[in-house]
Amino acid sequence: MTEYFYNLADFNPGDRVQSHPATDAWMAGDRYGNVTKVGRKYVSVKLDTSGRTKRFPVDLIGLVA
Repeated sequence: MTEYFYNLADFNPGDRVQSHPATDAWMAGDRYGNVTKVGRKYVSVKLDTSGRTKRFPVDLIGLVA
């Protein structure tokens, strides 16, 4: 299992991210998306497959190279 160690400062709007395999979004097929907003606690991500925007804590998403 991949461990992610990021801070909120590591994310910027437009960054490509992957959801953690332990999340419901990942299980439903929403594995990748783009950051739309960075808040004080959560990162908002517009997911590719469903088109929905979900909020994730930083320990449940990782940057994609």
